[in-house]
Amino acid sequence: MTTLVYSQSNAFLAAHQEALEANGFDCLMANTVDQAMEFLRQTPVTIIYIDTQSTGDGCRRLMYSLKAINNGSARVFISAELSDTTETDIENHDNVFDTIHTHKASPLPLISRLIHLRDTAEYSNKPLTQDISNEISLPSYNIKHSIFSWMFSCHADIRALRNHDILERITRAMQNLHIPAEHSRNLNIIVTELYNNALDHGVLALPSVVKQGPDGFVRFYEMRLVKLCEKNTGSIQLSVTEKIESGFARITIAIKDSGMGFDFNSINQETATGNPFGRGLIIVRGLCKSLNYKGSGNEVEAIYEWPLN
Repeated sequence: MTTLVYSQSNAFLAAHQEALEANGFDCLMANTVDQAMEFLRQTPVTIIYIDTQSTGDGCRRLMYSLKAINNGSARVFISAELSDTTETDIENHDNVFDTIHTHKASPLPLISRLIHLRDTAEYSNKPLTQDISNEISLPSYNIKHSIFSWMFSCHADIRALRNHDILERITRAMQNLHIPAEHSRNLNIIVTELYNNALDHGVLALPSVVKQGPDGFVRFYEMRLVKLCEKNTGSIQLSVTEKIESGFARITIAIKDSGMGFDFNSINQETATGNPFGRGLIIVRGLCKSLNYKGSGNEVEAIYEWPLN
């Protein structure tokens, strides 16, 4: 299982080579398109990983060159910073299998993906070419009867949480539901806050106190990335339902995570002390008609509504 990494950043190549070799993967490092193509002509490659942050037009040149020789024999992944919401020109290229989200060019997300692919091929008797992009099916619309406008749900296991931007898929799905702009914005705030809490404090058990200090949020998201790569189990279930009743459109958002839960009442205390965290739930509660946590705190139901006239 040989991985070819292409980047014009020597630091990127060095970090990825060290991580790949430390985890027992064969690898080839290329900092020019010509070098990458020469490797591909000489060596059977399973994975091609392209750094989109430093390579500029080289990405496009390599992608078009690959089209002539790859023929689906190698999976092509591209890197993208977690904070980068812009789409690159090559994201929708026929050769691209998926995007691997990283932070500060960390090799951990690539290593996590390769370990999953290796385990899938070696221990599950499944071919390496099996498509794992459907680890999350989103959205799944189920029309119940006339009083329901729509409903969708999704279940994301740890592999989906690690390898896909689940929140982006959820918000994109909601954009297609013809919700008035003002309420769409509010619902995005609610879903984003509740989902992030389920992932960060539920599945990953990250403490909010890490966010303290001038670089607290940077440390927090670095820890999130490492935890996502290290976790072997975990999941988030989410459903969003609209029900028309008594002249109101009522949206119910239900999220359950696999974590141990948390003390919801402590949020008020944290916010009162001036900490830069815990405010999100206060905003969400102000937007919602009701916000209720169940069990140990690993289940939450938010209800948001507006009059139809």
